[in-house]
Amino acid sequence: MSTTKDTVALMEANAQRKEQENLFTLSIGMKGRLNDTEYLIIGAVRFAEISSYNQNQSEYWTEYLLYNTQQGFAWLIESGKRWRLSETLHTWPDFDSSGNPAGEMLIDHYRGQVEVAAGAFYWKVKQGDLLHYKEYSGKKSYGRNVILCSEQSRDEIVWSKSSPVSYRQMRKAFGLSFDTKEMLSYWLKGDNRNVGSRDNVARIIAMLILIIVNLPAWLSPHLRSPVGIVVSLCALVWIWVSDRYKNDRDYEEERVGTIIFFAFIIFLTVLFNYVKAEDSDSSHSGSSYHGYSAGHK
Repeated sequence: MSTTKDTVALMEANAQRKEQENLFTLSIGMKGRLNDTEYLIIGAVRFAEISSYNQNQSEYWTEYLLYNTQQGFAWLIESGKRWRLSETLHTWPDFDSSGNPAGEMLIDHYRGQVEVAAGAFYWKVKQGDLLHYKEYSGKKSYGRNVILCSEQSRDEIVWSKSSPVSYRQMRKAFGLSFDTKEMLSYWLKGDNRNVGSRDNVARIIAMLILIIVNLPAWLSPHLRSPVGIVVSLCALVWIWVSDRYKNDRDYEEERVGTIIFFAFIIFLTVLFNYVKAEDSDSSHSGSSYHGYSAGHK
């Protein structure tokens, strides 16, 4: 009888373990190389975000505990299709009189509750644990695209810094499958960008399209318009510099809108180079004709 109970308990534990593993994109025990360091995934925690303004809707993220024999522990954070590599700060940042990191801007604050924890950890973690988070831009103290985060539990406060990991890096490091739809969605909404060179590929493509589409009008004696050329040059400059200095979180939300705006700018240049030029040409022809008719009337 005891053997039967042990077997049932073992089967239930195994089923629970498999169910937990299905919640995670990465499996415990996997190895991957990030920033020239090989890590072993030894634990995973799934959190539910508890919003202060919407108690009925929760978002989720997962944190994977990584270990390297030389570098120690690190965290790999998965939020939607975005990934960040985080490390604990042994030296806390300097604070201003309000208790915030000096010179850094508050990005977000929220609470997270542990839903599922699996694997090994260097502290006790259990379902229902509640943590308070504050995120700051770490640009001034730690460089561009770095996020500072304070994590407060009932017993302690921990500070960490994190940097984005591109989906391409994740695929290479952990063998994630290639999914065209996911890659497109990630590119449109993700934050795997260098803040100093926001989406230069998209900008270059938009500028090339603008030049190729309008080049015939610039080369044509009949369509060439000084106004159209000036508008085109202004549009090229605007595409190259626009949105580079926006807050990171704002830019993530407006990225699709920015791409649509690029398309609208290209449409305006076409309007000025072709339609306006044709209208101008027609008005010149029309005025000469009407002047000749008036002389005979």
